[in-house]
Amino acid sequence: MIDKDGLKNTTERERDVRNDTRMDTTMRWIALTIAVALCLVWVVTIPNEPVSDQGIYNTAAERLASGAGYTDDSGNPTAYWAPGYTFYIASFYYLFGSKVTVAFAANFISYLFLVAGVYTLSCLAYSRRVGAMAAILTALYPSFIFYTTIIASETLFSAMLIWVLVFGWLSFQKDRYKILWIVACGILLGLTALVRPQALLIPIALFAIGSAQHASIWSASWRFITVAILMVITCIPWGLRNQEQLGAFVLVSANSGANLWIGNHEGADGGYMHLDSAIANNNLENASLVERDKQLSRKALQFIKENPGQFARLMLQRIYITMKSESIAAVWNEEGIKQRFGQESVILFKIAANAAYFLLLVFFLYYLFFSLKKGTYHSSDALLWTMLILLSVPFLIFMGQDRFHLPLIPYLIIFVSKAYHTKVPHCQRP
Repeated sequence: MIDKDGLKNTTERERDVRNDTRMDTTMRWIALTIAVALCLVWVVTIPNEPVSDQGIYNTAAERLASGAGYTDDSGNPTAYWAPGYTFYIASFYYLFGSKVTVAFAANFISYLFLVAGVYTLSCLAYSRRVGAMAAILTALYPSFIFYTTIIASETLFSAMLIWVLVFGWLSFQKDRYKILWIVACGILLGLTALVRPQALLIPIALFAIGSAQHASIWSASWRFITVAILMVITCIPWGLRNQEQLGAFVLVSANSGANLWIGNHEGADGGYMHLDSAIANNNLENASLVERDKQLSRKALQFIKENPGQFARLMLQRIYITMKSESIAAVWNEEGIKQRFGQESVILFKIAANAAYFLLLVFFLYYLFFSLKKGTYHSSDALLWTMLILLSVPFLIFMGQDRFHLPLIPYLIIFVSKAYHTKVPHCQRP
């Protein structure tokens, strides 16, 4: 029924809300069903074997699950790589056996949490319709599917980070669970930093979340401080372990100096390089892991200070190397793809991954232009831009690799989903 002012009556509006809720709940389950189905088919179909960095994660997790501790190939305690993903996989190996299929199952769980997290964050920041679309696009994104059979930290890191933001967003809600959400945000962020140290920067995002919810600067500031403290406290036990076993307090990992040197020295090209020449040329063969990292950090910082123009040029190269393609997920699945479909089929999976990636970039740039032209800025956009900037730090400052842009993908998807529902009139209703 329409009243005399041309508006729907209360009963019809309530019915519309119920219908929208049912539809969006259905879309959420459709997204998770798609994720489950595609991942199960992929995991069963592709008998992948760990290569490159995967092998390091896999053997480290096997040693940890067997009780040998977090050690290098020589059996010595190490903190070169962040331990979080290794501990995550090792917990599954301990419970179910050290098989790569067990690691794939662990990745599968991370992938489902990523899809669910994208939906939840999008609903909180924008609307259920945006959440449903973003979740489905995430579930369909080829590289996320391919990564379920890759023993690497990208999916786990992305999933944990999304839920950090969800908890951070909920901490600004005016309910009795506010403190609980703040504590959950800080602890989970600490665990996320143990997966990838770049998460140590993420407390800054609380200011963007506060801005999106029109909170005061004081409200955002005390949350920032509390979450940062809880994050560091969560990492301290690992730092004390390093103090005991390595002779130095290392909060997460002792490779930041090495990574900084890789991207910033005479002869650097913006991409990955082995450290052999750096170790030999600087007489670091007998230096401890921590001392070596400190020395390489000093060398890199000195290079940056003395060559600001070259640093800027290398930064552009790092951006290009990172953003130019998205083939790594297919490359790291090459053995499994070849076994199942033959060598010639590998290129097809590379094409699929890159097609989805570039299509997403095209829509992102198109909707960005549309948003700027029409002035359709949403207060929650500040969070997306903050995350895109913070997650770009590794390839802006350290070195470029195409896998470094994968954690940016969920936020690009959310932006595209939001912009689509802003641009298309019949989709503007939440």
